[in-house]
Amino acid sequence: MSRRPNDIAELHRSIGESLASYREASPLSQGDLARETNYHRTSISHIEAGRQFPTERVFWERVDDALSADGALVNQYERVTAAHLARERDSPRPMPNAALGAPGTPLERFNMACYPSGSTEDRPMTPFGVDLPAMHAMSEAFQIADRQVGGGKLYGIVVRYLAIEVAPQLLGAEGKASAADVFAAAASLTEIAGWMAHDGGSNDQARRHFDRAFRLSSAADNAALSANVCASMSHLATQLNSPRDAIRIAEAGLARATTTNGASRLRARLFAMRARGQALDGQADACVDSLRVAERILDTSETEAPAAWIASFDYGSLASEAALCFQSLGNLGGAERQASKAIELRNGDRVRSRAFAQLTLASVLARRGRIAEAATVGAHVCGLVASLNSARVLAGLTDLTQSLRQYSAVTEVRDLLELWNSINTVCEPTVEVDLWPV
Repeated sequence: MSRRPNDIAELHRSIGESLASYREASPLSQGDLARETNYHRTSISHIEAGRQFPTERVFWERVDDALSADGALVNQYERVTAAHLARERDSPRPMPNAALGAPGTPLERFNMACYPSGSTEDRPMTPFGVDLPAMHAMSEAFQIADRQVGGGKLYGIVVRYLAIEVAPQLLGAEGKASAADVFAAAASLTEIAGWMAHDGGSNDQARRHFDRAFRLSSAADNAALSANVCASMSHLATQLNSPRDAIRIAEAGLARATTTNGASRLRARLFAMRARGQALDGQADACVDSLRVAERILDTSETEAPAAWIASFDYGSLASEAALCFQSLGNLGGAERQASKAIELRNGDRVRSRAFAQLTLASVLARRGRIAEAATVGAHVCGLVASLNSARVLAGLTDLTQSLRQYSAVTEVRDLLELWNSINTVCEPTVEVDLWPV
């Protein structure tokens, strides 16, 4: 977790101490509480010590209920969450406020997203009038918000930013010294738009954005960024059940990333994408070898500064991909271990990533005959749906609930189905029309 102000750290310690006090006054051990919440015992220990803070309300509701805290832990959680929101509001980092429910008209919220400081004066400009540092900050801010609320709420904002702020600069950039920087910025933001379209359920839109991003990164002569787009395209190929394409595209990305400084984690991501394709294609040994290479790269890349515009990839990301690989190969024990590892590593703002890992774990548990556990994990994901606008998460929940309906006599399954029915009609992700000029 990144460095926090002392008041936030103190709030984390305080709620952790409260949790520990209530648990110690009950007959439950840390292991018991872990099973109640589908967390690891070590995570419960970290939470009690203030080193970890689960952002999901459902966690605090469950522990409050299990420990008979009469709402005290939930109330304390709400105070901590309010402090986090206040910190984000006061932070100089330009977060895309429109996606997070900022007040005002849609145009006002969009202007807040594009110009967080309220003014475009006194900012360093390129020869074309492009504020590259602000564009880079916007790229990072969009990615952070995307992890928290899902692509469905952000896609329209990103494509408008591309159309209004970025696209006009591309015509003037040709032949200028900083043209590569402008094309790289456009490529990165276009790739982000592709991911948001994919998360919103529009794979055709995603494919078009990724294709444009690849051409823009090639125009920028940026090998790392081209390889990064290849990783995204390889992921999309696995989602479309095209394993040979996924392998081919990942290997094309590896060919571009091998000589690029700051691209070690990107290479690990590309090996993981190749492993996904190999798993879908039934190449078990090759898949395991690719995952091992990815892990070795991560082991040696902790101190390397990443290349500009490159998406992050860490042990949590690798565990998520490995879980899907093992699930495809029928290695359910390996899939369960990796999904559990991903869940433990995916805290903080990685809400959607955690939801995906939980869905993978629930699916694996169901296939292993542990129906009640699978339903409990599914219920945890339901608790996140209200804050996420992700068609992929909803699709995963739909598949899970449909597979468990035959076990409706099990209490946990019945509870999950009731919860799912209550939220299914109000959570409909939407992807707005693509405004990028053709």
